[in-house]
Amino acid sequence: MVKDKFNDFFIYLQKKYNFEGFFHTTSFENFINIYKTNKLYSRNYLKNNNINFEDIANQDVVTKQRKEHDYVRFYFRPKTPTNYRNEGIKCTKSLNKKNCIDLGNGIHKDEEYNKQQSANPVVMIFNYSIAQNKNCKFKQFNKMNQELVNSIQELENWDLIFAEGKYEDDIRKAYEKPFRMAEFLYPDFIETKEIKKIIFRSKCDKERAIQLLGNDNRFIVDTNYFCNNYLYVKDYTLSRHATSLNICIEYNIGEQLYKDSVDIENYKHELIFYKNGEKIKSYQDIKFNKKLAIANFLIKINFDWDYMCYYINNFECIRKDND
Repeated sequence: MVKDKFNDFFIYLQKKYNFEGFFHTTSFENFINIYKTNKLYSRNYLKNNNINFEDIANQDVVTKQRKEHDYVRFYFRPKTPTNYRNEGIKCTKSLNKKNCIDLGNGIHKDEEYNKQQSANPVVMIFNYSIAQNKNCKFKQFNKMNQELVNSIQELENWDLIFAEGKYEDDIRKAYEKPFRMAEFLYPDFIETKEIKKIIFRSKCDKERAIQLLGNDNRFIVDTNYFCNNYLYVKDYTLSRHATSLNICIEYNIGEQLYKDSVDIENYKHELIFYKNGEKIKSYQDIKFNKKLAIANFLIKINFDWDYMCYYINNFECIRKDND
């Protein structure tokens, strides 16, 4: 595509659909490795080079998609149906849930609920200029064996790709949903210098990233880029006293938890203190106020510590240095 036409098309997407760039969402743990290596790799590149990663993809789907594995996969938008299923910390009841889909004419289908979870997701938005790579591909919607095309201008139904909100009914959902997962595919790997924004769901995740990586002016906290359907830590406060710490934690209780009849106490909660990288104290005695979606720890501090971490179902959600 000629450069002027290339820019004009993306400017059109920006003006009409508020297109910001290409979106890649991953787990916090994967993001830390991506940032440290300065590269975002395709699935096959990771496997062929024995690079470990946390696999948050739906295995029932990803094992049937072969040709896409040679590419780094991006969406055109945040809050895709994949994000809707994966985001947040799920308890056993939610992980085992099945959805019954009404296909019309008395036909129903049980849809396996995604057993994968990205406890604390991170959104990376890449500059649209990366699509100038001649080996890039595009995918109109997320269906098995969907043909990959060479040009973005071969894609259609942009209104459906950028559509927001709920579907009119299950029949419309079956038709429209795949378009919301239209993809941009970049071969092998891409350098993180092409990232324009790195978006966290809470200040807790941003703080953890800064403690592990240092600050970056691309780090942003914005819940609007996430679906927020399950559990996560929104914020916390820490009060220091002569011989104790009081930690108050505020949670997001997502809509899906209400539907699954799940509350905070259905999860495992643990606060661990570390010294020289070793665990020295652990606490699980938490007082919850379910109505306000908060919890309180009151910890007697009679020991020396370097940092503490708060875990939900063994996923680290808060990291705080003893400064």
